[in-house]
Amino acid sequence: MSLNPPRVSKKSSSRSHRESPPVERERDREKGRNGRSRVGQRATSGTLRARSHSASTSTTSGDSQRTRRRHGSPAPVAVLGESVVTVVRPDPYFHTAWPVCATTFERGNGHHDNLWTILVGSASSQSASDTDPPALTAWLHDESCVRPLHSSGKHRSTSTTRPALLALRSAPDAVARALLAESPTALAALRDSRGNHALHYAVVGGRLPLVAEVAPTLFADLLDVPNESGMTPLWLATKAGYYQGAQMLLKAGASPNVRDKGGVEAVRLAWRANDERLTHALVTSGGDISPVYEERNKLHREAEKQEAEQTQLVDEYGFIVETDDGEDGNGDRQAGDGRTRVPRRTPSAAELTRLRSRAKKWADMLASPKPLLQHPKFRSRLEKGVPDTVRPVVWARLLELDRTDDLPSLSLLDEPGTVDPAVCEQIDLDINRESRTHSFFAARYGRCQRSLFRILRAFAAYDSEVGYCQGMSSVAAMLLVHLPEGQAFHALVRLLTPGSRYAMRGLFLPGFPLLAPVVEVHESLLMKRHPAVGAALRDMSSAYLVEWMMKMFYHRFPFSLALRMWDYFLAFGFSPLVFAAAQAVFDEMAGEFSGKSASIEVILPALQRLDGSETPFAEESFMRRFVKLFNSSTIRKAAAQASLSS
Repeated sequence: MSLNPPRVSKKSSSRSHRESPPVERERDREKGRNGRSRVGQRATSGTLRARSHSASTSTTSGDSQRTRRRHGSPAPVAVLGESVVTVVRPDPYFHTAWPVCATTFERGNGHHDNLWTILVGSASSQSASDTDPPALTAWLHDESCVRPLHSSGKHRSTSTTRPALLALRSAPDAVARALLAESPTALAALRDSRGNHALHYAVVGGRLPLVAEVAPTLFADLLDVPNESGMTPLWLATKAGYYQGAQMLLKAGASPNVRDKGGVEAVRLAWRANDERLTHALVTSGGDISPVYEERNKLHREAEKQEAEQTQLVDEYGFIVETDDGEDGNGDRQAGDGRTRVPRRTPSAAELTRLRSRAKKWADMLASPKPLLQHPKFRSRLEKGVPDTVRPVVWARLLELDRTDDLPSLSLLDEPGTVDPAVCEQIDLDINRESRTHSFFAARYGRCQRSLFRILRAFAAYDSEVGYCQGMSSVAAMLLVHLPEGQAFHALVRLLTPGSRYAMRGLFLPGFPLLAPVVEVHESLLMKRHPAVGAALRDMSSAYLVEWMMKMFYHRFPFSLALRMWDYFLAFGFSPLVFAAAQAVFDEMAGEFSGKSASIEVILPALQRLDGSETPFAEESFMRRFVKLFNSSTIRKAAAQASLSS
């Protein structure tokens, strides 16, 4: 019985070919190729209207001819509307036509569930007298039944798939459940022409919960098995933004660091899509967080906009000033560090004259061919402080950053090689807490935060023995405030180079080998100068001293005073600075610890007042006491003793 084309109104027939509906255009093309309309047939089951499909693939035509020869009847093509949905082929056991292969389905199609009900009903409706009836999976796994992955329109593809995989992706839950329950082992072995397997199709169809419930062995068999493009099920779930599926795969043990053939990992995909929730899930499951700092996305652009439109009040060193109500000058509440800030003020004319004179003297000293440490005026001028305008140049000269023959290549900042994702995650956690009240690091994923991550990751790649340790972020942040990224990286390498005068390596190596000898010498000095205080703090193992050492008093002294400590540290090294500064603190606070007040209950609150805000002593008074101790023979001997012990 011929199926005539739908009647078209005059209004619609007068439209141009470009404006005609897609179904009409397809019919016109078919009639032009074949010279006649297709003739409809009725499927042997009597359930679907069908018609011969003379324009179908050569495989279907061949099947039709073989069916005529063997069974005397054509193999019809079941159709729903204008789209060919399933091919009807002869069953190898019965002289009847069976639907054996589904092609492309649109989820939500009104005929979708009906079609699969017919497929299951046809397979399960055989009478008990029939011999060897094919099970559902027998015809879904038929190796001779291979159909296009995309079968119509401009998406027509030479890629092919198996009907069982299509069923797992698109069939109703009842069909997919039956398929998974009957043959999970056979499903695990199936691949389409692109190497996709059952878990890939389950991801696309949103069927991972069903797979976990009915056939959990598929997770064990196929969890990290990629297709020909290197895409694992987790990679595909991330690409699709399938959060629930990605969580299930991660819980099952899927690796978040597998890359496709283009070198793209799942974290990078989620970050590119601005999916913070999925990115967090991948990172907390062991994914490498590096793409979060490398790939520009919405958060990067927002951070850069915030930095460009910086309107908060800042002090002279770049720290954001909090108002009386605890908010910054822009009205946004900040994670304060306890420091008392005052807005940057304009210096008076006399102060400007004095600052310019000091800066010129330092500039002349830097221009001298004589090494900076050997200049006769260096120590006396260092006691007065390095002018802020020349400090970056002074630090670079003291660290000998112009000599790079013994320093690693700056390419490590971009291509660090393999770094443990757990190390990168710890770096990220520390960066999120580091100096957030400084304008450089206030914006999450801003330029300076990204530079800080690159520096610490590059060092972890360069020196695997040290790797990364908490406290290094503060050291690198102090360097990055004053030096460009490349020089800050080289400066960090200098500070942790074995055998250098800075000796910081021993503070960050596993086991902290420098810690014990320094604490021992410090306690000995403290017992001699302040016996009551030393006895009260002995049981604490000088825990307060650890942070002072590892961060060189950054976060514990006001920033201006911390900078002067760093000037001495970079000029003369670790040990003399730590011992002189620690003893100067107790000397300045000795009045609070005299007599019966030298108890742990009094000493600890007093030491906790060293939180980076206003100290209980004047800066210039402290510096005079510090310089005197620093130049004393007692401190020099103590520094030598600590070096020998370590």
